Amino acid sequence: MGWAGSTEGRASGYAEGGGRMPELPEVEIMSRNLARWTVGRRLQQLDLRDEALDSGGVVAWSSQAEGATVRRVWRRGKYTVLEPDGGLPSLVLHFRMTGKVVAAEPSTRSSARLVIRLSPVQGRPNCVVFDDSRRLGNAWAQPTHSLDRWFEVSRKLGPEPWPGVQDTAFWAQQLGRIRSPIKVALMRQDRVAGLGNIAASEILWRAGVSPTLRACALSAEQWAAVARAVPAFIDDTIERESGDEIAYVNSRGGSARGVSSPFFVYRCAGRPCPRCGEPIARFKQSGRSTFWCASCQAG
Repeated sequence: MGWAGSTEGRASGYAEGGGRMPELPEVEIMSRNLARWTVGRRLQQLDLRDEALDSGGVVAWSSQAEGATVRRVWRRGKYTVLEPDGGLPSLVLHFRMTGKVVAAEPSTRSSARLVIRLSPVQGRPNCVVFDDSRRLGNAWAQPTHSLDRWFEVSRKLGPEPWPGVQDTAFWAQQLGRIRSPIKVALMRQDRVAGLGNIAASEILWRAGVSPTLRACALSAEQWAAVARAVPAFIDDTIERESGDEIAYVNSRGGSARGVSSPFFVYRCAGRPCPRCGEPIARFKQSGRSTFWCASCQAG
């Protein structure tokens, strides 16, 4: 029999409409789920149902990897890596706007682009699906031994901000020479990997830093506040939103708090700031929506 999975604690992800990608906490949740479902199990069958998903080597990989055992699953920036044993290439997934991995029978998923069938294990799903209603996600098969360089050179990813706690000096060094607003600078994947539009708004609200302030103008105290806010935001989001399936804000979102956004300021325009009670405002920066409290984030 298949495995239906739990419908409790469903994650309320945070991909904004208009092409916004899942961000670090969301991809971390999906990577942990995929690890929980697949590590130590044999890949029985790999069915690439949409070859447009293949951005390099996946068609060949889907034949080579059948019969291999999943050694580990991990995250790099906004990417998930499934690493088989036997020296085989790893499968790298990028979810883009609506992509997600779910434990489900493919017959229940009209948007299934890749189906992974696994050796049966009691209490674990027999099938994992890459579900992607807008068909914008990507997948690559890359040699495992050179993945670090591939992420750095081909994908131009900077260092990770989490789970290791990066100190004040790290943030000042990575972003402190950028003349663009700090909100925009935080989303520079070549400087720090994994943070996106939503994370940037939430982090700056927690830090009490104006999103319009140039990154090069932040004080040491403000960089220290950013350094504290980043892991606080990521840890809180993962703890609060983890579940068996990501549900995007713009598709089936909602949050544990019963509102359309599970965040403090993101998509909360007009609502009272949780800290001071003044209304949350929204404006555009580099084509993206920024949400902030002009009272709390004045400096």
